[in-house]
Amino acid sequence: IMSIIGHKKTQDFFTRVIDCGILSHAYAFIGSDHIGKETLAIWIASLLLKTVPEKVSRHLDVRIIRRQYDEKNNRFKRDIAVAEMRDLLRFASQSSFQPHGWKVVIIVEAERLNVEAGNAILKILEEPPERTVFFLLYQNTAAILPTIHSRVQTINLARVSEQELSAGLLDLEFALEDIQAIIPYAQGLPGQAITWLREPDIFIAFKNNAVALAGLMSASITQRFGAVEPWFVAAKDEGGVDYVVERLEEWRQVFYSWLNSQTSPISLNQNGAILDELEKTILALRRNAHPPLAVQSFLLSFP
Repeated sequence: IMSIIGHKKTQDFFTRVIDCGILSHAYAFIGSDHIGKETLAIWIASLLLKTVPEKVSRHLDVRIIRRQYDEKNNRFKRDIAVAEMRDLLRFASQSSFQPHGWKVVIIVEAERLNVEAGNAILKILEEPPERTVFFLLYQNTAAILPTIHSRVQTINLARVSEQELSAGLLDLEFALEDIQAIIPYAQGLPGQAITWLREPDIFIAFKNNAVALAGLMSASITQRFGAVEPWFVAAKDEGGVDYVVERLEEWRQVFYSWLNSQTSPISLNQNGAILDELEKTILALRRNAHPPLAVQSFLLSFP
């Protein structure tokens, strides 16, 4: 059963605007991976369509758009291409299957829209069809094209408090002892916490990664460069730049876990500065920056 942990104010907001009939035609949800953007969008869709969240993804009046899996290369495609918009254009022009009902479009990882796909979405948002609402899910505001940003209502999703997260995980019937072990590291990300509780090996890998990254804080520049060199070799067979971004996102989890942590090898100010540079590096890589140069430049920002 789908359960939303946290984001009570956002839930209350959408309950009110739906009840009052003042729903906007498009929203951008901004928040970290695993914070619950898609879960929240599906819950709102269930209110509009008067069904349970578990049935939303199969509903005839819903389109969920995400990167397609490339069977040939055994990985997800890098972008959401314009070809994936053609069905959406047809969908937008049609009436809902439910009489006088709503239609819902959810675009996961909207920062992955390539130029042509972004232009296709922009055309729809400029002349939005009646009783159709769009949810564009982004990791950060900087990833939104200005032309799209001006046509959506932006909602930032904050990380969930430890108390809310713990209570929500208990409601999902995870063991209290296991919850207490991962809460200090989950940094307010419900999806991350649930993944770790369901797959403990992933949590162990995260902790090992944290130990290795702590070692890099006191390493020389040469050692730091040497530590990431295998990334670029593996990337040739493991998804290209996406493989490098995934490694940086694993580091981001560690840096966030060090915020206000007694065991952090660096100061709070240093941690904040590194996180800022890390976000810029990830965004640059998604905009076709040269991976070794971008990562090496980021490593130079370490204290």
